[in-house]
Order: sequence, then structure tokens, then C-alpha cells
Amino acid sequence: MKRWLVEALLCLAACGERESAHSGQSEKKSRLSRGSKGEIVVSMDSETQKRIGLVVAVLDEVLLQPEIVAYGRLVEDPSRSFVLRAPVAGFVRRAKEREWPSVGETLTEPTRIGTLEPRLGAVERTDLESRLALARAEVESSQAARAAARAAFERATRLNAENKTVSDRDLQETEARLKSEEARHKAASDIVRTLESALEPSGAGIPLGVPGGEVVEVPVQPDQIVESGELLLRVTRFDRLLAKVSLPLGENPQAATARIIALGHEDRSLPAQLVARAPRAEEKTPGTTLLFSLNTGRLPLRPGEPVKAFIPTGAGRQKGVIIPRDAVVRFAGRTWAYAQIAEGGFSRREVEGRLVDAGWFVSSGFSPGERIVTAGAQTLLSEEVKAQIQIESDDTEREEKER
Repeated sequence: MKRWLVEALLCLAACGERESAHSGQSEKKSRLSRGSKGEIVVSMDSETQKRIGLVVAVLDEVLLQPEIVAYGRLVEDPSRSFVLRAPVAGFVRRAKEREWPSVGETLTEPTRIGTLEPRLGAVERTDLESRLALARAEVESSQAARAAARAAFERATRLNAENKTVSDRDLQETEARLKSEEARHKAASDIVRTLESALEPSGAGIPLGVPGGEVVEVPVQPDQIVESGELLLRVTRFDRLLAKVSLPLGENPQAATARIIALGHEDRSLPAQLVARAPRAEEKTPGTTLLFSLNTGRLPLRPGEPVKAFIPTGAGRQKGVIIPRDAVVRFAGRTWAYAQIAEGGFSRREVEGRLVDAGWFVSSGFSPGERIVTAGAQTLLSEEVKAQIQIESDDTEREEKER
């Protein structure tokens, strides 16, 4: 009797375990279903939606101007680069207070990097003495012009303040003339000091300084002999770059602006201004090549990086909707968003469009008035993937048992 009772209890326990496992599998499978068009639908009750903070929004119709997509690369902006060359032949010496710059080093402000000890022959010395005489004459001339400009500015300021005998515009012109003469005098004085240092037999040498920027080229090291005009150092700033892009054959938009997107930073577009069209002789592609200037902001962009340029055309505006950035998830190398197709049902759709400041502009796949998930989309994707993996695992296990 006892043996029969034990066997019965074991049978009931085994049946309960099978029923529980089957119920758990059914519950996992019930999270996924098929919609009317065969799409996978993720089901989630209202309580779970509140717990994960799921939010939906209604898509509105928008009109955007079509754009041409052009591909290219970033190049240096010559205006942001500074090249230091040897003013005369001589020996390069590093500054005592710092090491000689190295490639990749960032100079946050104008920096004196060393000096140049001139190595002058008779011809070079005669040439420098001649240049020094001309520079001193320029200093005297600019000093006299500066004094005259200052007197004119002071007189114009007094007359303008008394009874407006001199107009505000004339006052501004005299002030601009004074500033111009002061800058001219300073430049001439700097040249005189440099030449005097070069001609001193036992002087401290010609100071070598560069503005702030990133060091990109260092062909010379301290204690080397250099010739006049030889490259010593090159620094540049990458806060502004040029995007050199090639248009598709036959396209020639007249737009003066574009949106630039760099590889690896697809979630952000940078406004750019057209600065030039590359000469035909320099073009290596059949289409037109354009140069756009852009500020990189905080993005760590460097010359050589590939970019895409979105250039507006003169065609009519295109209808579509904008998928907000927060609604977009990435899976299997593609971009997706979840649309709400029922009270507790959500379907994942691929987002195929172009990136704009507010998100992704798409003209197909999503319609105005539809509701999409703007918060909690990543959680939906995780639930969908986990449920799919569990279903495939259970199916595999069942097939192995049947064998």
C-alpha cells in the first residue's frame, strides 16, 4: 500500500513539473506573436509598460527639402595651420624651460620653443644689415604716422563730443587709422629686434615661437644646423576643418550650405558652408568636387576621416515623418523603431531615411498619426530577443528529445 502511494505521489510530481515547464514555455511564447502582415509583435501589459517607463508619441507629417548625398573626406583648413621656418641659417637650440615639441603635443597658448643661433657668412651679414637699415627706417616712418594718427583721433574725439562737428563715422575712421598705424609700428619694431639679435655676435639668438595648436610636423631637432627658410615646426588647429566631397555625376546643386556627418558620429550632423569648388584639373572623380567649411565643436575629428555631405536641392519639398533619436535602436547592424499596433502590442520596423537635427526623416515605413515608442524601445528589443532565443532553445531541445 505504501509503495503504491509513493509511486502515485512521484507520478503527480512529475506531471506537475511537466505542466509547469509547459506553462512557462507558453508564457514566454505568448510574449511574441504574429501580426496581420506577418510581422513579429511584442506583447506587454500596461503594468509592465509603466514599470519600464515606456512612452509613446504620435508621428506628425513634415515637409523637408530633398538633399543630394555626396561622399568625401576631411582635410585641413589652411587658415588654421602655422608653419615655423628658419629666418636665417644657424643652430637650433631648445628653450631651457621646456622640452622640444613632439608630434601630437597640444600647445594651449603661444609658446616659445627655443632660439636660433645665426651662422652668418659675409654675404648673409651684409644682407641682414641692409634689411635692418630698411626696418629701422620703417620704424621711424611708422612712428611719425602713428603720432599724426593719434593727434587726428584725439581732435576728432573732442569735436565729436562737443557739438558733433565730426560725425560718428569720421570718428570711427580716424580710430581705425590709428590702430592700423600702431600695428604697423609694432610689426616694424619686431623685425628690428629680430635682425639685431641675429647680428649680435654673442647674443641670445633669435627667439622661435609658435601659436597654440596641435603639433603635426617636427622635421628638425635641437642642436641641428638648418638653412634659411627650412621648415622647423608646423602646428594646426582642428576646431575648423574642410570637407572635400564629390558629387554624383550630373549633379550640380547651387546650395551654399550642407550638413556633414562623419563616420562613427552618425548621431550628429554638423552645419557647413560652401567655400570653393575644386578646379577641374585637381578633380579625380567625374563629378564636381566641393569644399565645405565646418566647425568640429567637441567632436574629435581629424583630416582624412570619411564623411557624408547632405546638400539641399532646388526640388520641391518631400512628405514624411521624423523618428525621434530616442525612439531609434540598433540591432544586427541596422536601425529600428517600435510602432504600437495595438493596446499592448509593439512591432519593430526598420528606419530607412536620412538623419536630420531632430532625428531620422523617413518617407516610407511609418505614417503620420502612428504611435511609436520614444522611451523604453531598448527594453522592448531586449524582451523580443530573449523570448526569441528561449523559443529557439526550447524547439531545439524538443527536437532532440523526439529523436
